Amino acid sequence: MSRPTMKALWMSVLFLVLDLSISARAQCPSQDPELIPWNPVSDENRDEVIDGQKYLLVNSTELRSITILNSGRLVIADSGTPIKIRVRWILIDTDGEFHIGSPECPHQSPVEIALFGRSDEGSPDPTFGRKFIGVRENGTIVIHGQTKLAWTFLERPIIEGSVDPIVYLVDDASTWSPGDRVVVASSDYDWTHAEEFDLAQCSSCQPSQVQLTGTVQYAHSGQLTAEQVDVRAEVALLTRNIKIYGEMEPDCYAGNMCQFFDYDTFGGHTRVLAGVRRAHFYGAELYNMGQQMVGNYPINFHLVGEAYGLVAQQLSIHDCFSRCVAIQSSNGVHIEDVVGYNTLGHCFFLADGNEQDNLFVHNLGLLTKSGTIVPSDRNAEMCAGILDGVYPGHMPDVEKECMGVSTFWISHPNNSFVNNSAAGSEQNGFFFVFHRVPTRLSSGTLPPFHGERSPLQLFQGNRGHSNNNTGFFMDRGVKVEAASQEYPAETLSLQDYARYMPHENRDILQPRVPAIIKDFTAYKNRMGLFVRGGDIFIRGARLTDNDIGVQMMSDIGLPPDAGSHQEVVGSILVSTSNADDEWQNRTYPSVGIQFCEGPLYIGDNLFFEYRSIGDRQAYGVGFCPQHTGQITHSLHIPYNTFDAGSNRAYFGRVGGIWGSYDSDGDMTQSFHDAVGSLTGEQMVYAVRHDNRLMQRDDGSCFHDSELNAAICSGLEYGQIFINVSTKATDLLIQRDPPTDGYTLRMQGSNRLDTVNYPDSTQFQPVLVANDSYRIQWTGQFPNSVTLNPVNFRQWTYIRLALHYRGAASISVRRVVWQQMENVITAQQPLILGSSVGDVDSDPNGLTYYFDSTFLYVKLVNRFPFVDFYYCPLEGCQMIWIDATSLDH
Repeated sequence: MSRPTMKALWMSVLFLVLDLSISARAQCPSQDPELIPWNPVSDENRDEVIDGQKYLLVNSTELRSITILNSGRLVIADSGTPIKIRVRWILIDTDGEFHIGSPECPHQSPVEIALFGRSDEGSPDPTFGRKFIGVRENGTIVIHGQTKLAWTFLERPIIEGSVDPIVYLVDDASTWSPGDRVVVASSDYDWTHAEEFDLAQCSSCQPSQVQLTGTVQYAHSGQLTAEQVDVRAEVALLTRNIKIYGEMEPDCYAGNMCQFFDYDTFGGHTRVLAGVRRAHFYGAELYNMGQQMVGNYPINFHLVGEAYGLVAQQLSIHDCFSRCVAIQSSNGVHIEDVVGYNTLGHCFFLADGNEQDNLFVHNLGLLTKSGTIVPSDRNAEMCAGILDGVYPGHMPDVEKECMGVSTFWISHPNNSFVNNSAAGSEQNGFFFVFHRVPTRLSSGTLPPFHGERSPLQLFQGNRGHSNNNTGFFMDRGVKVEAASQEYPAETLSLQDYARYMPHENRDILQPRVPAIIKDFTAYKNRMGLFVRGGDIFIRGARLTDNDIGVQMMSDIGLPPDAGSHQEVVGSILVSTSNADDEWQNRTYPSVGIQFCEGPLYIGDNLFFEYRSIGDRQAYGVGFCPQHTGQITHSLHIPYNTFDAGSNRAYFGRVGGIWGSYDSDGDMTQSFHDAVGSLTGEQMVYAVRHDNRLMQRDDGSCFHDSELNAAICSGLEYGQIFINVSTKATDLLIQRDPPTDGYTLRMQGSNRLDTVNYPDSTQFQPVLVANDSYRIQWTGQFPNSVTLNPVNFRQWTYIRLALHYRGAASISVRRVVWQQMENVITAQQPLILGSSVGDVDSDPNGLTYYFDSTFLYVKLVNRFPFVDFYYCPLEGCQMIWIDATSLDH
């Protein structure tokens, strides 16, 4: 059965509204004549059970618990009198109903629900635990408070040091009142620079103005940059007339991770279970909610399954202890205008890797801090200090396994995100992470690779700023198996196995469906966007003041999805909007687009202000420094425009952040410039200036000091993936014959990876096509060598002489391999020639020659070249060499 489409999601919302309109009673819920006024005697040790009765709570009360079931109904009176319910828990059991207002009749009076109790008191409920509002099968919960402006943007800046300022907002804020509390987001590089203020009475204020009380500690941006990038800070309402909160102890106490927190983190929580009849949360304020325990969050749609029509909207969730809104194994939830501020762990959280068709519209998250629940929530200290889930003796690699806390944690791409903002996190704004299979209680609900191969439903108009790491991150997976001696990391630790490759019907042999990241705004992050996989297309981005605007990766070997690529098109990239000390003092160069591998297309973009200032370098496009993997020469970067004075591209230099700058990827840096937008020359390649194997001494190349590169015209290039059956050798490459004395030494792209490649190494030189080269080893020649020519134009070739002195036997085969099917479609032995001339004169590359020292073979692409495919559609045309030495 296919997943519901985006249309189905919107239709479910429409039908919900229509159903509510048709079935609504003529009066507000509190005016239902069937209701009996209820004024229970307060007793915090008494349990109240509403079994079929229909009650209207008219006064405040204090009880141990309230349970509603069997068509019982509890409605809170809306008479203007504040009502407070102090209780350890509220359980809405089978066929029970709990109402505070309704969509047709929003509740106007103040209501408080205070959940009290400690984590070490009494016996927990077996399903919900302690300190909760829980909704079981066929239960109904409707909380609908006043409609107010949830959040907006500054229209003008707020000046640091100003006192009781009147601030200008983009939207009408007349629903905000004196005494309400608001938060203004950070708009600088420090994610902690959000500030809270109470609103003052302001008789002179216009509808889009409010007056803050107190002194402003930090500057907050309120304008677009000169390049029309929106860097205005968000302003969000925290105060609501319906408040749900946990009562807290003055200090942390035993069992609540007090080694990491000096305050009580055992707040209240709300959980909705499968089969719920209706769950509607609107216009409420939740604070002191959540616990550092799995599943106990301010709002958790927990294993609901088909959840179309369930709503969390117009909520202010702040100062909480685990997440904001969690969706676990639930599909079709509608989350809109929710503010999540100052919470521990991932804020908007898709939990298990099977959550689909959920809709997130115009939500705001800020001040997202590390928590302890899963490894990706944790900071370095927590990661190293929580070892119960790892295999005994394992010490986590904190940067790889943890340190991923994000405002939007998205474990499946088949969800929609429109006009949301991630405005300051300890790590990331939006994090698309992949589960090879659904995890925890959702195990077995989807087949393997479902998330990694599902198309992205919709991602448009979102923004990420002031995040310590990235505004947007699409890569990586989580560990889905238990810790073992072989794989000792904790379950759900971050891992590097996942590669996103969206296809129709999640079938990698059917057409690709590009994941389109549309109209994303990112500023003042370490990295605006990081993407790996393909097809992934970034369209209409607006990026400024990020250390790196976009970083693009595929894989250190063949891109896993043959023919896929990444794009940045129609975007604006700005190095800095003001070049202040804060910008100049950052250590990493300012780079618009940084690419580590390929293939990719970067076109029709505008670059501004990429000028080096002081000690800080800046350039529009560049390469990942100290990169061991392939840099394909098939990088397409046409029709980009740079303002006057911007450094268009740069190839790095020895020292500083580049280090020794001689990793394999560093030495093979190159790109194609078809129209001259980077080099000023058309139909040229820019290549690493000191790799003479990528140049000729015949006048084809000249040195460009501004790019620190060689610009070569009239040359074609090819790349060879050389796989060898050993970790014990480096690769030495020279021209054949070695007339210029230059030798390129390569260490291997996967040399240090002994887990995935325990007995093999891959080298990936980029060489001038239609030339000859000599390959030698620093150790014994490998017994098995595979030569895979990639990104060769049709009928181009490279002739190799491989050192095999001391070989007792050699066999050489040509093999055609289809990558996506992982099948060999053709193979044949090469013919032994009588001289090197036989090899050179064979246009098909089917002849080899061995002179007792060097084995001569010719790599030829016999098939048409197709853009973005490393191998032709007919398959990778490899040469396999097997040899034994006289010593064996």
